[in-house]
Amino acid sequence: MNNDRKRIFSIMRADLIMMNGGRNNLKLIVLIMCLTFGAMTYIAPFMAILLPPLMSFFLVPMLFGNEMKYHCERLNTVLPVSRKDVADSRFLLTMSLYTGISLLFYVFMVLAVINQQHQGIILFLSSFNAPYAAAFSTGAVIISGKLRKYFSNVGKSSGEAKTGGIRKAGMKEYIRAVVVSGLLIFLFLLVFADLLPTIPLLEFVADLMRILGNAADGMLLFAAFLTIAALSVTYRYICTVCEYEDKEL
Repeated sequence: MNNDRKRIFSIMRADLIMMNGGRNNLKLIVLIMCLTFGAMTYIAPFMAILLPPLMSFFLVPMLFGNEMKYHCERLNTVLPVSRKDVADSRFLLTMSLYTGISLLFYVFMVLAVINQQHQGIILFLSSFNAPYAAAFSTGAVIISGKLRKYFSNVGKSSGEAKTGGIRKAGMKEYIRAVVVSGLLIFLFLLVFADLLPTIPLLEFVADLMRILGNAADGMLLFAAFLTIAALSVTYRYICTVCEYEDKEL
């Protein structure tokens, strides 16, 4: 058991070294995004809710983009590690980093709410718990799906990969995240300004979420979102291990 744990952590350490090798512009993008949303969270606590799903688009390309760019994916076939060890280490590394950053921003959000309460603004932390859990769960599902897709594409050669397609993929991820974040911020502003009429279906969903959110001070809905995320990530992890074991490299 100790050897298995040591082997997994060694693979994680190798992945971090690989991530820091060469040029990795996505690290700068993630850092800028975290600093930007950190500052915006201090002004408007609900902005922290947007970070987890947006961050989920960058983590997998940031961590393993260099491996694809420099064609190092077959290195693990000559190392004394199993394919399951590789899948375990990368799921653990990615989800740990994602969870750590999300928890940090949850703390920022709590501090921002407390600060605004001291300024006389009526805010309740219970109103933010369930939406943040939903955002975290959405990001976790996206990341697990990206990891499954990443393992399914490992070993494939393409003209795009040979010509440095990883940079193009990173730019596409960046443009997509910027567009999505802009739309989300715009929609949030419209909703909070009462300029966006509520669609009946959305009103029904909002009422249902409100009922569940009021139960146990929102912790029931909070736990439900996290449970859904855990089950989804577990399902994708199992699929990834099975598919990766049967894959030719």
